[in-house]
Amino acid sequence: MRPSGYTLAIVLKSVLRLPNSAKLVVAVACDAVILAAAVAGAYMLRLDQLQWLWPQGAAAMAGMALVGPVVFRIAGLYREITRYIGPVFAMRVAKGTAMLALLFYAATFLFDRGSGTPRSVPIIFFLLSTLGVGGSRLFARWLLLGRSAAASGPRVIIFGAGAAGIGLHSALVHARTHQVIAYIDDNPQLVGRSIRGVPVRPMSEMDFIIREHGVKEVFITLPLGSQPRIIELLEHLQETTASLFFVPDVFGISIIQGRLQD
Repeated sequence: MRPSGYTLAIVLKSVLRLPNSAKLVVAVACDAVILAAAVAGAYMLRLDQLQWLWPQGAAAMAGMALVGPVVFRIAGLYREITRYIGPVFAMRVAKGTAMLALLFYAATFLFDRGSGTPRSVPIIFFLLSTLGVGGSRLFARWLLLGRSAAASGPRVIIFGAGAAGIGLHSALVHARTHQVIAYIDDNPQLVGRSIRGVPVRPMSEMDFIIREHGVKEVFITLPLGSQPRIIELLEHLQETTASLFFVPDVFGISIIQGRLQD
């Protein structure tokens, strides 16, 4: 019997094969359900009773389900690709749910004065909707990348846990073509820690990691001026069968091109 997470990943990948217009409909429907549930949760947490359900609660749920996706489109949520969401998307989620919370508060003030809806309900709605919408996208991203990123492809090591190495790791995860086993770096502030779940190990352990995990490729992400470290790396890899790949140092190349033009 296949695990539920695997089944969800299959369903999500089936959705991704749909045309963009159909994907938008699915995203809008999911957000509408989440927003309606956030309204219900806000009333329940604040009032702890079901008397709110009719009529003001039901009206608020329907209103958020209809208005919410429109506000989210204005905030730019539906322009983001789920696989590549990051801090910018989080800000857009917060912007969209904050706009909805303000609309919620204005609606209760204008149309719901007599029912005594607590002022804290829109605030609770903001928190629940932000968690719900943002969490749904992160869960989808986890299903797309977290479970499938290491499913196939050669095992590799990234030499250098700097910005270039982390950028390369992100590219490999999104491409799903390699399994990153470890970072190699001698910076004592990095060794023993992990980056996106991948451990950072010292150069002295590199030979063992290559043999133990069957590493096929080593990506070197050091700047152009790190020749002594590169020579030391080559000496460590003499007795292994791993292939070496040098990732271009774009900043260094830009400097060299500038000097040549001068």
